[in-house]
Amino acid sequence: MSHYDMKCDQVCHPVLDTGSRKSLKILDSRVKQERDSHGFMAFFHIAKPLLLVFILILTLQQQAFATPASTYVDVNDEAYRDIEKLVAFGLCPPPMIDQRPFLRSEFARLIAEAIKNNKTHDIVLSSDMKFGDYEELLARKHYIDALLAKLTKEFKEELIERGVLPGNSPTIIGHGLEDVRFDTIYMSSAPLTILYDNGVGDVSATVTTLNHYNSGRHAIDGFQQSFEFISRFKLSKFFAFRVQPRIEANIWSNSRDSENKMLLQEGYGVVQVGDAALTFGRMGIVYGPGTHGSLILTDNARPLDQIQISTPSPFRFPWIFKHLGQWRISLFGANLGPESYLKYTWLTGYRLSYMPVRYLELGFGNSTMMGGDGSPYLSSLDIFGEFFGFRPAGTTPTSPNKTNHLMEATVTARIPPLWGATIYGSLLNDDKRDTLERFFVDGSSYLGGLYLPRINPSGTADLRLEFRRMCAISYRHILYLDGYTLDHLYIGDALGSDALGFHANLNYDLSNKILLSAFFDWELRRSNMHVLTMEPDGTYGDTVVTQRGPSDERYRGVLRARFQSKHYYKLYTSFGYERVLNEQYQAGVDKNNWLFSVLIKFDLDRYFRFQTKN
Repeated sequence: MSHYDMKCDQVCHPVLDTGSRKSLKILDSRVKQERDSHGFMAFFHIAKPLLLVFILILTLQQQAFATPASTYVDVNDEAYRDIEKLVAFGLCPPPMIDQRPFLRSEFARLIAEAIKNNKTHDIVLSSDMKFGDYEELLARKHYIDALLAKLTKEFKEELIERGVLPGNSPTIIGHGLEDVRFDTIYMSSAPLTILYDNGVGDVSATVTTLNHYNSGRHAIDGFQQSFEFISRFKLSKFFAFRVQPRIEANIWSNSRDSENKMLLQEGYGVVQVGDAALTFGRMGIVYGPGTHGSLILTDNARPLDQIQISTPSPFRFPWIFKHLGQWRISLFGANLGPESYLKYTWLTGYRLSYMPVRYLELGFGNSTMMGGDGSPYLSSLDIFGEFFGFRPAGTTPTSPNKTNHLMEATVTARIPPLWGATIYGSLLNDDKRDTLERFFVDGSSYLGGLYLPRINPSGTADLRLEFRRMCAISYRHILYLDGYTLDHLYIGDALGSDALGFHANLNYDLSNKILLSAFFDWELRRSNMHVLTMEPDGTYGDTVVTQRGPSDERYRGVLRARFQSKHYYKLYTSFGYERVLNEQYQAGVDKNNWLFSVLIKFDLDRYFRFQTKN
C-alpha cells in the first residue's frame, strides 16, 4: 500500500473496527468486480434491444435466396481484386465494399451474376473493325474467361449451393488442410516508436513500416520463419467455422536472440440464418473502401476477439421502401484482452452501409473503447449514447471523459466510363468541437483515394492512389493511455496521428500465372507538441502547436511477384527498400531499410477434403 493509500484509508475510516474494515474490504471488492465487468455487461445491455431490432429488419427485408452458412475470405485475398475487374467490365453489380471481409456465399452471389452476364457479352465483329481492335477484344475476352475460371474453381461449393453449377451440396463439408503457408522474411528495419505524449493525448504504439497491414503478425528486425494452415468446416446449412494456427521462429539482428511462438491467427464460428450472420471468435473486421479499409478499422492489428451480428449480403426493405436502395448492417463487441492499458477493455461499434443507386455507396460507423479494469462507471445513458455516437459525457472541461470514441463517414462513387474508376473518401472524427472549423481541422482526419481497375484495354493492369491527413489527436486519449491500439498496433490507420501519407499501387497480370505488383509510399510523422486552448466560457478552443520537433519521413518502394503453378502451389517474392530521414524523430539520423521475403502457399485440399453423402 502506498503512503497516499494509507493516509486516505486513515482519514476516510478512522473509527472503523476490524470487523467493519473487513466488511468494507469485501464491499469494495464487490464494487471493483462490478466495475471491472461493466464493459462486458455494457455490450450485452446494448446488444439485447439491438438484436431485436436487427431481427425485425431481417424479417422485413426482401430476400430471393436463403444463404447457407460459410466462412469469410481474407481481406487481402486476390478474389476481391478479381471481383472489381468483373465490375469494371460490367459483368456483375458493384459489391458493397464498405464492410469486409465478405462471406464465401457473397462471392458466389457476385460470381453467379458475372457468369450469367458473360454469356451475353460475346465478341461482335463488324466490317469496319481494325485488326488491332479485334486483338484488344480477344485479349479482354480471354482475360475475363480466365478470371471466371479461377473464381469458379475457388468457390465451386458455394456456386453448387446456388444452383449455378451442377452437383449435390452435402450437409457436412470439411477442408482439413485447405491452405498451408511457409513464409521466410528478412527485414533490416527497427520498429518506429510513436511519440507517446504530444500534449493533447497519449498513445503507446509501434509501426514497422516495411511490413505493416499484415493482420497483426509480428514484424521483427531480423529473420523470421513462419508456418500457418487454414482448416474450415461446414457442419450444417446454419453453421460453419474456421481455424488458422500460426507457428513462428524469430531471430533478431541486434542480439541474435531467438524466440519460437505458437499463436492463433484466426479462429471463429458463423451461425447463419437467411441473410443474418452471428460471428463469434477471433476474426478481423475492415470498414471502408480502401485496400486495407479506411481509418476506423483496418487489418493493421491482429483480428478481434469478438461477437458480431451482420447482414453479409445487401438487402432491400419491402413495399415502397424497396426503392430506397440496398443496405448492410453490422454491430460488434470485442475484448482487447489483458495487455490493454485498462485490462480487458471493450471495443464496441456498428456500421451502416447504404447504396441508394447502383454506383454510389455511403457508410457511417462508430467505434468506442469502454470499460476495463479501473475504468469510470458508465450509466445506461452513457453506454447508449457512446455506442450510437451521440456522447452525453466528455464534451466539456467539467465532464469526465469516460470512453474513447471515434466516428467515421465514407463515400464511394464508381464511374464506369472512366476505366471503371472508383473514387472514395473517408472522414474520421476523434473529438467533438463547437465550431465547424475546429471539427474539420483539429478533430478530424481524412483519406481520399482513386482506384482504376482497368487502365489498359485488356483490363490486366490496375492502379490505386491514396492520400491521408491525420490530425494531432487521432487515436490518442487521456484515459486509455495506450490509445486506439491492440497489442501496441493501431486498430485504425498505421500512419497514426499528426501525419501525412501518400500511397500508390500498380498491379499487372503478366499472364494467368504471374502477377506483378509495385508499391510506393511516402509518410511524414511529426513530433510536435500541442496544447488545447480554452475559451473564456470554459469550452475547448483551438489546438495550437507549442513546440516543433523533427519529423520522421519515409520513402518506400516494394516490388512483389506471384507465380501460380499447375501443381497447387503459389510462390510470392517481395523486395523492398525504404529511405528514412530523421529516424525515430532524431534530427540528422538517416537510415536505409531493406526487406526480402519468400512465401509459398500449398493447396492440399484435394488430399484432406471430406464430405457426407446426402
